[in-house]
Amino acid sequence: QDVLSARGIAVLTPPRPDKRNQKTIRKLVNLAGSVRRPMGKLLIWFKRKQAQTIMLDLLNTATLRDIVFEDIILSDEKILGSIFGRNGKSIYPATKSHLQALKKLLPLDVSKIHLTLRSYDTFIISSYVMRAVYGSKIKPFETMTDELLTISKGWNDVIDDIRFIFPNAELTVSLFEVNSFEERLRSLVNDPKNQMNIGQYIVRPMNRAPTREAIEHVLGLSEKPDNPDEIVDQFAEGTPFDPLTKEQKTALQERYKKISPRYKIAAIFVF
Repeated sequence: QDVLSARGIAVLTPPRPDKRNQKTIRKLVNLAGSVRRPMGKLLIWFKRKQAQTIMLDLLNTATLRDIVFEDIILSDEKILGSIFGRNGKSIYPATKSHLQALKKLLPLDVSKIHLTLRSYDTFIISSYVMRAVYGSKIKPFETMTDELLTISKGWNDVIDDIRFIFPNAELTVSLFEVNSFEERLRSLVNDPKNQMNIGQYIVRPMNRAPTREAIEHVLGLSEKPDNPDEIVDQFAEGTPFDPLTKEQKTALQERYKKISPRYKIAAIFVF
């Protein structure tokens, strides 16, 4: 974040361990969810003013305050809305309506969108474990398996929704499995000549993946825990959460390989 700030790029990110109480982009993204409700649509002008205030507050608390920011990067998985539908059969089922609400709120135009796709099998598991511990109440995975593996709305549909809402934005699609973090970052900050020495920085995951024991503990609670990070640390030495069979994983991976060729080509040649 310091390096990008020095280059005139403000990075507004979701909550992170040890920084849960700091201002983040999550408040703005959640505001978009409230706009989608009937009363929210009636208060769109007021909520847009709220969004502008949030954005200014976030920029004022950015790392290097004396820098004039030329670009602002908004990074949060909830920008696309909730990951699972109520019936569990879709990935980001409300993408179109959520992005439409967010577009109305943002006090600036969106010029570039970077979307990194991940194989359905690892994405579903990763999303479930994080939502189970850090998000709202969720059912045990075993009761949702059939619905989750259906994926009636997949990555192609999400991409189509993004293109529909932001037709004039430059869309870059990359595949998590074949493009490194460094490649994605260089594309994000437009550094094709490798002027940034990214290798000197240590990259660490923002959140440690909860174990099966951590998830079972949270599912047994009557309300959301005050400090999910403590629970994740408490059960860190437990069993990795791996509920899918080999056959289920293979089927999901095969479906992932069938993503429209035009998206794969874009991902290969953009870097």
